[in-house]
Amino acid sequence: MEQNSRIIAIIGCGRMGSLLADKLSRHYQLYVYDQLPENAERLSRSCGALIAGKDDLKKAEIIILALATEVIPKAIAELEEYLTEEAILVNIATTFPHCEVNTKLKKVSAKIVGHAKEMALGEKPVIIVESDNLEARTIIKEVFLHIGSVLEGQTDIVSKINTISSKYGILAALEVKNALQELNLSEEIITAAIRNVTAGTMKAFAIGDVGPFAQAIIDKYEKGGHV
Repeated sequence: MEQNSRIIAIIGCGRMGSLLADKLSRHYQLYVYDQLPENAERLSRSCGALIAGKDDLKKAEIIILALATEVIPKAIAELEEYLTEEAILVNIATTFPHCEVNTKLKKVSAKIVGHAKEMALGEKPVIIVESDNLEARTIIKEVFLHIGSVLEGQTDIVSKINTISSKYGILAALEVKNALQELNLSEEIITAAIRNVTAGTMKAFAIGDVGPFAQAIIDKYEKGGHV
């Protein structure tokens, strides 16, 4: 596949950083960096990205911070001396507010409505992009189109979206687990039911593709009846 000439560096080789590296390495020259060298080496082997030393970061036009919220301020302070003034710094940490990205560089937040494991299996997320810099915002939107659908907006809402979605997903799974345990079923069967039936039904509902049984439940619920 022909690569774009842009050079991207991903800082952090955890679950989401690894996923982004796998997707973006097909389209861009990619560097990866992690405080634990073995993580960067593993990712380099799996997707063909180059392992970045801090001096290599000067080559990058786009730096994506795939880091935990609590380490971002320190990471930005340490990285800035190695980056060019024209570099675009991208924060993807869901719970780190866009207004708190303190940098002299062009800053963009690109926050993902999605689950890393599901994305790895082919689910397409929505990425909300925010920046006061139109040029930087446009470039990052183009990059993240290789990951999923991209919208402009206030990125801090993504934390609320993912929290609500996770909370009610977990509550639904617990309800199913408790109901099935009353049937004295094995953990293997309960796990299969949650992973396949419950999760599959929720996905079908999300895209409006439920069967007659599920549709009858929906209709009854929407009419205010007891389900």
